[in-house]
Amino acid sequence: MSNKVTWIPIEQIDDGMFTNEYAVSIRLYDGGIVSLFVDRSLVKEQGGIYHLKVIPIKMETCPDRMKVLLPQETFETSSPWIDVAC
Repeated sequence: MSNKVTWIPIEQIDDGMFTNEYAVSIRLYDGGIVSLFVDRSLVKEQGGIYHLKVIPIKMETCPDRMKVLLPQETFETSSPWIDVAC
């Protein structure tokens, strides 16, 4: 699974500090929210919903949870690894 990419929904999106980036918020599996700056090329909009391009690492033991690698660390956890619902 690590050579593929997937798209996860973005909870909130705003312009970043620079013209080539967005500030995004992502909902975690446990319901928490993390935020980070990402390059605009890693975001797509489809039907009014924005998604972030990430690398899926593995499915957890429960089938509705997935560990992903973000493009960079989040402000809240200082880690690029998060668990999201799938």
